[in-house]
Formats: sequence, C-alpha cells, structure tokens
Amino acid sequence: MGFTKTIQYRGLDVPHAYHRIDTTTGADGLCSASLNIYTSRQSFIDGEGYLDQITVTYPISYGSGAGADKNQGYDYLLGLPENADASPVFEGNQPD
Repeated sequence: MGFTKTIQYRGLDVPHAYHRIDTTTGADGLCSASLNIYTSRQSFIDGEGYLDQITVTYPISYGSGAGADKNQGYDYLLGLPENADASPVFEGNQPD
C-alpha cells in the first residue's frame, strides 16, 4: 500500500508523488516509520531512488485485529489534515 498526492519539492510541484512506508520499528505503543516519497508509483516500480525520506511516529495498537504496523501507519497518515487530498494506492492482492 501507499498513497499519492501533489507535493512541493524544492519549489516545484510534483503531482501524484508516491508515498510508501519502507521500514517500521515499534515499542511502547509507538511506531517509527521511514516514509519514502517518489516522483510517482512507476518510478518506485522502476527502481528509481526516492526524492525524500522522512521519519514519522504514530501510536499503534497491539493484539488481535489491530492490524500490521504499516497498515496502522497508513491509517494514521491518511487521517492527517495535510493528506486530506491523498489517494490510497493498493498493491498486489490488497483489498481496495
């Protein structure tokens, strides 16, 4: 999973920039994730490097039905006001 949205990068608009959580580490109810931002989903598929990488920290739940760390991260990120215009991107066999 990932999401796309238009971003400003070094003063330029990048429409449909692809945001994807790469790695996560969690402890004590918090998770830190590396969010990689690519010019597009296709640039990620083609193996091109990311434009930017930021670390985000979000609260996570544990236990049955809580969902994977990354899924909780996407739920958190997509719920932020600055991502209100983002479009989720599902990969492979993930549900829509």
